[in-house]
Amino acid sequence: MHYLVNFLHLKKGHVSVAGPPNIAHFETNGGGMIPNIGDVVHIGLSSVPGRSSYQGTVTDRLFRYVNAGNCEVSVILDDHFGGGNSE
Repeated sequence: MHYLVNFLHLKKGHVSVAGPPNIAHFETNGGGMIPNIGDVVHIGLSSVPGRSSYQGTVTDRLFRYVNAGNCEVSVILDDHFGGGNSE
C-alpha cells in the first residue's frame, strides 16, 4: 500500500482544524512512518516553498482509500499540550 500523508493543525482554542489540508508532507510504501494517536511530532518543512512546519500531539487520523494501492492519510495535530504551528 502506498500512503500519502498530510498534517492538519488544530489551533489552540479551536474545535476544528485550520484551513484546507496541506499537500502531502511525505509519501511512504509502508505504514510504519505514520504517527499514532498520542505521538508528539515535529514536521520541519518551513524551508520548502509553500509548506509550513508543524508540531503537536496527534489526536486523530483519517485514512481515505483512493484505490486498491493508494491511501491518503490526514493526521490531526493538536497544540493544546504545548505544540503548535511555527508560523
